[in-house]
Amino acid sequence: MDEYLIDLLERISTKCTDCDSSKSITWKAYREAEALNDAKYVPQLIDYISTEKNKINRDSAYFILGKMLTKVTNNTAIQFYIDRLTIETDKYVLGSMLGRLAEIHKDDSIDISPIIQCTKSDK
Repeated sequence: MDEYLIDLLERISTKCTDCDSSKSITWKAYREAEALNDAKYVPQLIDYISTEKNKINRDSAYFILGKMLTKVTNNTAIQFYIDRLTIETDKYVLGSMLGRLAEIHKDDSIDISPIIQCTKSDK
């Protein structure tokens, strides 16, 4: 994985002690991630999410990928993101993912049944 992306994931995943401050490392990392639009990171994030065991680290990667998919059209990545709803079990991670999915354009080729299934679930 690209060194920049590793660093960004670490900064986002770091528990901040002053999260209300716009000067915190974590806050800045989130803003930086929101601005990313380089499609080369998409497959790297997919690979990372597929193998990462730590839910905090996966959630950070979902944040970056979700924000990128609002700017980068990649139906395979969108479907991967949606399909992960059936794999994730943490209700907070799922809630965050669903919130980001609302911002992502999904064309008719995307199977949204995992979204519907997730909203009907008691997860």
